[in-house]
Parts: sequence; C-alpha cells; structure tokens
Amino acid sequence: MEKLCPGVEPGGGRVWACLFKQRASPDMPRECAEVVMAHQKLKHSEFFLNPSLAKHCRADAERLCPSELANASKRDFTSHGSVISCLIKKRSEINNPDCIKAVGRKHGERAADASMDPAHRSVCRADIDAYCREAEERQKHSRGTKGLVHKCLQYHMSVPGTISDACAEKEKAYMLAASKDTQLNPAVDQHCKQAKQRWCEGEPDGEGHLTVCLLLHMHYEEMEVACREALEGEQDKRASSLRFNPLVKKMCSKDLTRLTEEKKCKADHGAKRAGTWIDCVTDNVEDIHDTDCKSAVLKVMQMQSADLRAVPRMHTACMEDLRELCPKTAPGGARWHECLRQKVGSVRSGECKELVLKVWRADNNSATLNFKTRKHCANEVVGFCADVQPGESRVLRCLALNSQEAGFGEKCRKSISKMNISSLVGMKSLRTGGHNVMNELEEIIARFRIRDETIGENAVLLMFGSVGFVTVVIAWFVWCIFGEKLRKIFGGKSGYAVVVPRDLDC
Repeated sequence: MEKLCPGVEPGGGRVWACLFKQRASPDMPRECAEVVMAHQKLKHSEFFLNPSLAKHCRADAERLCPSELANASKRDFTSHGSVISCLIKKRSEINNPDCIKAVGRKHGERAADASMDPAHRSVCRADIDAYCREAEERQKHSRGTKGLVHKCLQYHMSVPGTISDACAEKEKAYMLAASKDTQLNPAVDQHCKQAKQRWCEGEPDGEGHLTVCLLLHMHYEEMEVACREALEGEQDKRASSLRFNPLVKKMCSKDLTRLTEEKKCKADHGAKRAGTWIDCVTDNVEDIHDTDCKSAVLKVMQMQSADLRAVPRMHTACMEDLRELCPKTAPGGARWHECLRQKVGSVRSGECKELVLKVWRADNNSATLNFKTRKHCANEVVGFCADVQPGESRVLRCLALNSQEAGFGEKCRKSISKMNISSLVGMKSLRTGGHNVMNELEEIIARFRIRDETIGENAVLLMFGSVGFVTVVIAWFVWCIFGEKLRKIFGGKSGYAVVVPRDLDC
C-alpha cells in the first residue's frame, strides 16, 4: 500500500479505491490484486458498503428506488446490488452531481468486468459456462484488458438463439450504454485517450457526441491502430440497429414517425431486417424537417462514405465480391468503396451492387459527405467556397470550378477527379437536360479560358477601338447641341438660313 498509494489517508474507502485503480500495476502482487477484486465485487452487491454512494446518493435512492433501498437497509446481502442497478438505470434522473459521478464509476466497473454485476452473474451464468469460460478466466487474471466476458457474449449473440433471452437483454443494455458513453465502452475507453484529445476535446460524453466524433476520424492516418480496432466494433453495432445510434434515435423520433405514416420507408425492409430505420432516415435525408435530426443523419452518412461496414447489411452482402474482386484492398478509408465502384460491372450480388450504387450516388451528390473530399478538401472549401451554401451539390460544383486555380491542393483535385459522376446510372439529381454536371462544369471552365485568352491577345486593339468609338459619340452629341452656333462662327454670314428642328436632326 505504501508503494502504490503513498499519502492516501485511511478511511472513507479511500485506500480500497486507490488499490482498485492500481490493480493492473505490475508492482501489485497477484494475491493482493485478487483480494482487491473480491472486495470490489462485494461492494457491488451491497449499497451501504460504498461510502461515496451512501453519502451522496441516499436522497436520490429514496426518491427513485424506494423498494430496493428498503431491502438494502436490512444489510443482510440479500439485495444483490439492486439499489446500485436501479440508480444506474435511472442515472439521467439523479439530482446530486456527486451521486451521478459515483454511479457512473460503478457502471464503468460493471462494463469492464461482468462479474461485478450481481444480476448479470445470475442471468448469464449458464451462457458464460457454455460459451465464455475461457474469456472469464482471462478476465479474472487480466492486468488491464477489460470487457472480455461482455465481448464474448455479444459475439455469440450474432447467432440467433445461441444466448438466452434474459442474458441477451442484459448485454443489449450494456451495448446501448457503451454507444452513449465512451467510459462505458471498455475498449474505446482504454485505447482512444489520445484520439479524444487530438480531435474531440470539449465534446460532451454521455449521449453519443464523443463517440460520433471518434468514428468520423477513425480512418485518418493519425488514428492509433488499437483505437481504430475498438471503434470498428462500435461501428458494426451501429450499422445493425437504430437503438445503437442514440443521437439519431433521440433527434429523429418525430421525423421517423412522419416518414412511416407517409409510407416513405421502404416496405420490404421488414421489422427484423438489420438497419431498417437507419435506411429510412438516410434514404429520406432531404425530406427531414428537424435540423438536429438532419445533422445527426448526415454524420451517419459521412461514416458510411468512409467505410462500407457502416452501411447496414453491406459488409455481409458484399463479402464474396470483396474476396473475389478486392482481395488485397484494405478496409476503411473508402478503399473498399472505390474498389467495388471500379469493378461494379463484375459485382455478382444484386444486393451488394444496389448498395454500392446507393452510397456512390450520395457521395457524388455532396462534397461534405464524400470521405475523400471531406478529408482532402477542407482548406479548399474555406479558401474557394466559403460563401457557398451547402446542399444540392453547390459546394461540389464550386470545388470543380476552382480545381485548376492556383493554390488548389493536388489531393483535393484528385479526390474530385475520382468521383466519376458520369459512370453512375440514374443520377437524376446530378443531371440537367441529359447533360452530366461535370461535363457542364468543364464547358463553363473552357468558356472562361477562351474569354481570358481572347482579351489577353487583343488588349491593345480593344483599348484604341474603345477610345475612338467614345470620341466619335461625344463629337456627334456636341454637333447636335451646338451645331447652329458653330455654323455661324465658322461658316460666315449667309443670305438665309434653313431651320431644322433640333430633335429631328439629332
């Protein structure tokens, strides 16, 4: 204790808390670590064994969890941590800030180690014995690796009917919490600390904002490999169901209800088809009324542009074609998308081809959605298109028009050139009167070049011609106004004069 927790005063559970934080230290003997873990597990079974919870959460527990608190007050270890579980479930309704923090720590401990949750041990014991005994042993003797049992159970949940319904529901609750709060996602919390500081400083955690920020940067070269791998699991989960996209679910409830009533969500999706409601909002993004909902959906589409695994069902539908057509292409960074687009005529799976074209259309319709232009054209958008309102391909047109200007980045220019809009079939939103947008842009650019070259070659002639023309016009007006007087002055006296109306003469 003196070596790992110097200066920590005994009392109030402070020494135990310090030892628990240091449990992964190589300086802590294994026997000591096992005692610390057993003590922590006991604290999760009894509310009043946690000094911080008992001090800061008593009032909230009386209000939110009265029956559980009454049972725990017997202090006979028969409550099985029900007060803590209740407070975790109703964390958003807790008033005391210190209680919120204390409950959050408990939730994080249970997310990192399933054995800390008494209710989980009860409903998932048989499933762990059947499928995850090895993971449990590794977790028990682990020095820093977190969430192994949860990960194992969630992996087996992918096969319907494998995990019991009660255990599956318990795991889904942990999966949902992990999508909202990175501290409840053991892999992301452990491996993405640097990425959070690099790109997401100031992003709030708890509703999914921080996770979305990390996902939008997961395919940048600077991203740590371990963090990217941790985010891949979160990305796969989000592609499977709306429930794991907390921001979209929260912001888009009204629009989803309206789109459903208007029958704008494809009827053939079926209630059990993965990603049904994700498809609904992305397919109808231009018909979304709520600005917060549209913003959340556009971020989902940005993730889909970067990685086909973020598109519901696309990885499964395209797996065989990827093996055959793109065996050496690495996933992520839009690389699989580009490979399948280049060989779209050879794609065998009908569903895969449909999804390839769907994402391709969206990519070519918006520079802010397209992963390559979003990554490589940020400076060009600010420098050349700052005044252009996003939407209806306006930013994309602006970038294309300015692609040959001085200071336009080569990476951005290549990103635009690879979009191959003319290769898309049925791109009505990008065609006008049967003409391709990129062809029209090239024609406009050519006209401007011809005009500039013509002016440059004939500048002197144009200047003298313009001066001569202006001189003749001025002389004519002077004669119209002062002609009579000038004739008298320069022409001398005459016997008679013919009067011509000035207006008619002019």
